[in-house]
Order: sequence, then C-alpha cells, then structure tokens
Amino acid sequence: MKKIRREKSENGQILILLTLALVGILASVALALDGAMIYSDRRIAQNAADASSISGAQAVAEELLALGEDATYFNWDCDTLETQGVLSSGDVAAESHASIVDFNIDDNISDNNGVETECFDIFNGTYYETFVDVFVKIKNETPTSFLQLIAGDVIQNEVEVKTRVYPMTETGYGMTLISLYDPEYCDKGIGLEIKGGPRVDIDVGGIVSNSYLKISGTGSEDSGVWVNNNGPITYAYDGCYDENGSPTVEPDPRVGPKVIPEVDEPICVEDDTIPYPKKEGTPMTPGNYGDPKKSNVINFDLDMEPGLYCIDGDLTIHSDILNAANVTLKLKTGSLTINAGSSLTLTAPYLDDDGECTEGCGPAIPGLLIYMSEGNTGNIQINGNSDSSIAGTIYAPDGDVKINGNAQVDDEPGEVVSFGVQVIANTIYVGGTANMEFVYPSSGYPVGDIKLEVAK
Repeated sequence: MKKIRREKSENGQILILLTLALVGILASVALALDGAMIYSDRRIAQNAADASSISGAQAVAEELLALGEDATYFNWDCDTLETQGVLSSGDVAAESHASIVDFNIDDNISDNNGVETECFDIFNGTYYETFVDVFVKIKNETPTSFLQLIAGDVIQNEVEVKTRVYPMTETGYGMTLISLYDPEYCDKGIGLEIKGGPRVDIDVGGIVSNSYLKISGTGSEDSGVWVNNNGPITYAYDGCYDENGSPTVEPDPRVGPKVIPEVDEPICVEDDTIPYPKKEGTPMTPGNYGDPKKSNVINFDLDMEPGLYCIDGDLTIHSDILNAANVTLKLKTGSLTINAGSSLTLTAPYLDDDGECTEGCGPAIPGLLIYMSEGNTGNIQINGNSDSSIAGTIYAPDGDVKINGNAQVDDEPGEVVSFGVQVIANTIYVGGTANMEFVYPSSGYPVGDIKLEVAK
C-alpha cells in the first residue's frame, strides 16, 4: 500500500506576523500620543512664558512713562530704576500673569522656573545701548505612556523667552553729526569732514561717520575738534580716518558701529502752491512753495510764520534779517541755501515743560528743522554767525549738508558761533572762520516712543 505524503502546513504563521505588527502599531500609537502630549504641554508652557514676559515688559514700560524725562535715553540710570521699583514691577506682573494660567514662578530663574527683570547700560563703541530685559523661564512635566519604558515616567519641558524694553530715545542716539554715506567699504574723501581751522566743540552727543572721516586744523591748541560729555568720534572702517595739519582732536577717533536713525516724515497738505513773497514786509505763511524746475532767490528781510513749509525746487534765502521760529522745512526736491546777515533765527518747534508743543506744530514736527525727502540728492548750506539762533534736527538721507560758522567784523576775539542742531545727512561738511559749538538740546524736543521687542 502506498503511503500518503502530507505537505508541511503553514497555517498559524499569520498570527505571529499579526502579533508583531500589533506591537509595532501599539508602540507607534503610544509614541504618537506621548509626543502629542509633550508637544501640547510645551506649547502651553511657551504661551504662558510669552504672555508673562510681555506682561512684565508692559508694566516696566508704564513705570518708565510715569517717570517721564527721568527715565529717557539721556537720563538712563539702572540704580535709579531699581530704587524706583521699575524692575520689581516687571517681576510682579510676570509672576501674576503666570499664576492666572496655572504656572507658579518666582523671581529666581536659577531653577529654570522664574522671572528676572534686569537693567542694562552697555557702551557698544559709539553710543550706549539702554534697555530692560524681562526674562521668563517655565518648566512643566508630561506623564508618559510608552516612553516611560525608555525615558521615565515623565518628560520635563523647559521654555524661555525674553522681552526687551527700550526707553524713549533721542534721534540717532543723541549723536550730533551723523554721516549716513555707506558704500560698504572705505570710500576715501566721502563722508564727514570738519575743517577745524578755528575750534569746533561738540557739547552734546558725538560724531559718527558710517564711512570716511576727515578732520583738519592748524596744529594749534585752539585749532581742532573737541567732543565733550564723553561723546565719541567714530568712523566705520579701518583706514577710513584722515587728519590734515595735525589738529587737536579729543577724544581719539576710532572705528565704531554705524548709526542708522529713524526720522518721522512731515506730511504736506495737498493745497495749491503759494507764490514766494516779492518784497520786504510780506511774510511767508506755511504751505506749498516752488516748482521742481525753477530756482528762487529771496534777498530781502523775511519773516516766516510758524508751521510746515513744503518746498519744490532750489531756494536761496539771502537776508540781512531772517525770522523763522517754530518752523519745519521739507525739501521735496532741490537745494536750500541760507546766508546769515545781521540776524538769523531758524528754529524748529519744541515742547514746553508740560510736554505741549509750541506754535507751528501739526503738521510741523517738534524738533525737526529741515527734512530732505528720500531720493532728493540736493544740498543744504547754512552760513551762520555769532548773532544766529539755529536749532533742530537737519535730516538729509540722500543729500549733502554744509554748515559754516563765520566771524563778523565786530566780533571779539574768541567769539563763538553756536548751532543748536543735530545734522543727519548723506555727507556733512563743517567749517568756517569762527570758533563753533554744537549744542543740540537734550530737552524740549520729543524722543522716540518706548519700544518692546520679544526675542525667544
């Protein structure tokens, strides 16, 4: 009898495969669930840290506003802010907000679960960077399911965020002369030049060239440039400073960071163009003047009423007497030349002791004397003397500015021509025949708003 041969059966092997697959599926699901929970808890913690830090920064900002001029860029003092409770207000507000969303933090971040509000006053080589940081760290724990086999019962999340509060700050960090020309290398001969044949004193702020700097003088103790109040003299690139005639220069010029200021643009009203006055005794009133294709010359005594003047085309004012107080001049196109005679008054609007603007404000801007529109490559030349009163910021991002201080025949020896101006321009030239001083006021002109910046 023949034996029946049976083939080996593979029945039941699918159970092994299904078991292995099921283990993998369950592990993937558990891992996904754990991962989702960890991510969700981390996101919750990060949101809490963000909101707490911002809340602390807002409390600091409110305290700075309450202190007013005692807590601006010019009057920044970290010891004073701590004494006044500004820093502790940031801690309290951050802790309070964190507790609202069920996170308990204190004023100690060493355990990665707290808040620290700290004041800074750091010299970066050209100007002091002043700010307050509200630094928040939060940690929380997420229970695990599958991951506990390899990472323990819980996974700990740690998050952090820093919100920076900048104080109200003068334009260009209070620097008096700022050349914006920046070819991204040292372009010899273009930038900022001071011809200190007489003496030139910078009493507030400092001197900054984003490219080339040249200072000339006769080598005498009374010839050169002096920057007072510990202000700097800087240029942007090695080899981008020259001296001519061995002037006295204090402090020593050195390489420093660039300064790129922000200046609000005055808005011109779209009214009809007003004709320039044709004779003495006819005052100019605020409004739109000129034609981009024409040049205009005023060669008689002139009064300019307070307000904003929007000018197209070249304008030369050659007056023995010019009275222009509380004005802002916006040069939409063209160049401006102002020659001083026996009396020159050219001042921007300013703020009184109560923070209210004097005459001429709106749309004229307090503190802004001359604004040259971006793209206008014209020039501004102001020739002043010892009887001149000139005050405000001159801003010409694409134009060139020349400031001359000229001695008068009846000036006493050592007579000084004073300019209460800040000059921010593509290129700047300062020179003349008289001793000059730049005294840009640190009060009476508005400063920039307090700013908050979040950095994770």
